[in-house]
Amino acid sequence: MAEKVRNEAGIEVTKQQSYQEHMVADIEHANILMEMAREHASCEEAYRQILEGASESWAIDRVFRGHLGDLMRAIPD
Repeated sequence: MAEKVRNEAGIEVTKQQSYQEHMVADIEHANILMEMAREHASCEEAYRQILEGASESWAIDRVFRGHLGDLMRAIPD
């Protein structure tokens, strides 16, 4: 995402402090989620539920980011 902002808005990644902090947090969250999945995916049903939850989470994120993009486009130049 930070590269997209750099390419489209011309703001260098090093000046996008919020994205830098989120990249670190995203990696840590992914590691935590993988650890939990290994611990709790003890059967096919649990595995399916984990994947379904991830898919639903991504769908929510897409809607949020789409709305955020719409709001950003509405900001006057």
